[in-house]
Amino acid sequence: MLIKVSTDGYRDYPDWDSKGLVRRFVRRTVVLLSKGLDERKKIVRAVETLLIRLDDEESFQRAETQQILGDQ
Repeated sequence: MLIKVSTDGYRDYPDWDSKGLVRRFVRRTVVLLSKGLDERKKIVRAVETLLIRLDDEESFQRAETQQILGDQ
């Protein structure tokens, strides 16, 4: 289901998650969540990693945008 609703682009960045890292960690987190509370330590770790990946991607997109604007 996640794959069906996932789309390209996010926050006005058309090339969001070009390496697929965020999408991969979203899927991994969903799988762990489906296993229930028995996996709660892994779930917390997965969600923390997902947030880190989101921050990394947003920083990358900002830097790319600044570089493109600076080159004009």
